[in-house]
Formats: sequence, C-alpha cells, structure tokens
Amino acid sequence: MRQTESLLLLGVFAVGLFVVYWLKKHRHTRHNQALAAQLKRYPSVRQAWLAAGAKREAVLLVPGLKEATAAVATTATAKAETRLHKHADQCQAMTPQGLAVSEDYLFISAYCSQQEHHSQLYIIERTSGRHLKTVVLPKRPHVGGLVFDRATQMLWLTITGKGMGRVACVSLQALLEDETNQPIAYQQVIELAGITHSSYLAADGGELISGTFALKQGGVVANYPLPVLSDSGRKAPPRIKPRKRRVTTTKVQSIAFTTEYLLLARSFGPGSAELWVFPKDATVLTRKHALRRIKFPHYLEQIVVEKGQLYCLFESGAWAYRQKGGSIDEVVVLDLATLLQ
Repeated sequence: MRQTESLLLLGVFAVGLFVVYWLKKHRHTRHNQALAAQLKRYPSVRQAWLAAGAKREAVLLVPGLKEATAAVATTATAKAETRLHKHADQCQAMTPQGLAVSEDYLFISAYCSQQEHHSQLYIIERTSGRHLKTVVLPKRPHVGGLVFDRATQMLWLTITGKGMGRVACVSLQALLEDETNQPIAYQQVIELAGITHSSYLAADGGELISGTFALKQGGVVANYPLPVLSDSGRKAPPRIKPRKRRVTTTKVQSIAFTTEYLLLARSFGPGSAELWVFPKDATVLTRKHALRRIKFPHYLEQIVVEKGQLYCLFESGAWAYRQKGGSIDEVVVLDLATLLQ
C-alpha cells in the first residue's frame, strides 16, 4: 500500500513539474512571438535579437508596468517617512528608467510619472526572470541611470541634485536584506561637478560616466573616478571633479561601452529611437561623428553591455505611453556582434 501511495505521489509530482515547465515554455513562446512582430520594423534589431536566442535567458519582464504597490511620497516630516507602511498605495504610473546587470540579477529603476509615489528599484533573477523583490527609494528621483560595480558589489544610481550631478550607492547585500518596505538608506551620496544634472550613468575602465539629457541643445557627458570605500570605511569625497568632458547630441538617454565602441541611445517621444555608434575615444558625440546609426523601437531608455550582448530597457510599456502602441514590456537582449556587423 505504501509503495502504491509513493508511486502515486511521485506521479503527481512529475505531472506538476511538467505543467510548470509547459506553462513557462508557453509564456516564453508567446512573448517571443509578440516581440518578433514588434521588431519587424527594425530589421537590424530583430536580426540581433534572433541571433541572441540561443543564449537568451528567461523572459525578463519589467515589473510594475500595469500596477505596483508603492509608498506615497510625503514631504511632511522625516518622521512620517518611517511609517510608509501606513501610506501604501496602488500606483499605475511607474515608469522604468535605469538598468544594471550583475552576475545573478537585473536591476530596474522606476519613477512615478504622476509624482505621487516614491521611486522604486526592482530586482529580477537573471536565470528565471522572477521578480525577486521591490526596494523603495528615498523621495521621487527620476533615477535615469544605474551601474553595478562588481568589484565592490555596489549599485550606483542617479538622483536629483542641486545645480550639478548627483549619484548615490547602496550595497547588494543591503538591497537583498531589505524587508522594510520603507526608503532604503544610501551608503554614500556624491555630487558630480562639471554637469548640471545626472540624467544617465555608465561605467568603463574604473570610471563613472554621467551626462545630461538635453532636448533642444547639445548635452554634456563627463568621466569621473569611480568612488569606492576604503578598507577602513572612510567614505569617498562628497564631490568629485570630472577627468574629461564631451559635448553630446540632443535626446541622449544612455550610453554604454564595448572594447572598441561607445554606444549612445537617443530617444524622445513616439518616434523611432536610434543607437549611435562612435569610436570609443571620440571627443565629440554628435551626428556627423557617428560611425553608424541604427533604428530602434521608440522610448528606448538605458542600454547595458554584458558579455557580448546588449540589454535594452524601454519605457513604452508604462501607463503614460502604453496607449500610443508598440509597447515593449520586457528587457530586450541583443547579440552585439550581429547588431554592429
């Protein structure tokens, strides 16, 4: 009798595993079909997406696009900020902005386009695509750029400054351990001289690179030494000066680097976005200096280079833009060699 029961339980377990596998595979197939249709207008992007198929991880859906539990922002008192669990609300206006990649996780930042809720950070498991958790950020910054520094296991993010750029960092350990549903404390806040605000963020060769978004006139991007904490716990300087500055085109949403190239994501409004390719040592990042311009789906935000692939985040799935059509609800992964060939 016991053997029969054991076999029955084993059979039920096996069927359960098959159902889970089938549902996951079906969801993956459905999303791939929808995205393939979306990318027909962008042949270079579609080809690079198909080429990345064999290496592609799980479907990396962006959380919070249709509805998210969010903390209502308050400016009443600092004391009120410690009681956000009493002011939780459903937000339908979370808009994804920044993207970073670590060995195990994807990080996506989002802000409330109606300016009613605290900005958020979503942590997603790379292998499964599972939304692991949401971390509440202090106040309501746009959080246009993220960088994960693997050497220090720190996540850097752009926040609102006063007359100059400003970034903050928080450790991966603190992010994973946070269960408060209240604004997490930054480990360090640093001002970036040489730019009026930090719209986007990247890292390359031991440097942080941050720049300004400009709609009508060119922007500026600057390189800074990557701030770190010493073994003694001494914090980095509160303000750092740029090692170099470069003039950029308008509408820059993000930049990323390969060993040879600087990639610039240019996007604003419902028209097609573009990826501009420059020599890595280019001193001016404007149209006439670009080696190539590749047409992309609209509302392209941060791009990240990771092991021969380009991770692309779009804000078109957000409430403010979804009704305009062509929304992309997932992080799109492209094969870089195919894209740049």
